[in-house]
Amino acid sequence: MKMTTLCYIEKDGKYLMLHRTKKRHDINKDKWIGVGGHAEGTEGPEDCLLREVKEETGLDARNAEGGYLFTYKRENPGEGDNYFVDVYRFVMDIDEKDLTLQTEETDGHMFATLEQIQAFAAEGKFLHSDSIRKAFEM
Repeated sequence: MKMTTLCYIEKDGKYLMLHRTKKRHDINKDKWIGVGGHAEGTEGPEDCLLREVKEETGLDARNAEGGYLFTYKRENPGEGDNYFVDVYRFVMDIDEKDLTLQTEETDGHMFATLEQIQAFAAEGKFLHSDSIRKAFEM
């Protein structure tokens, strides 16, 4: 079973959301999501997350406030694609000029309010919205 990490970076009560590029060949294209990815080799969840944050955004989250929140199991019956997701939340002081997005996977970003995230979820444009809802309840 695969292990995935997902991170929500908060600044001034808003969350950094990445827009998945339409060039991707998976069901996640054209959706909004936090930063995340799959662990490689013997990499642990936190190391995976810190690597993914750096690769996808250019940000260094090693000294950010916050950390691990919870784990959930994602089950896709019939597709055989079951995995665990470790969810993190970091609070960082981010300057827009510090962002360097990984263009192979993202084609935009925004700092979204909880209301905007809920609207994306209602439209089916926010990845894993039901499973990670409690990440925003703190």
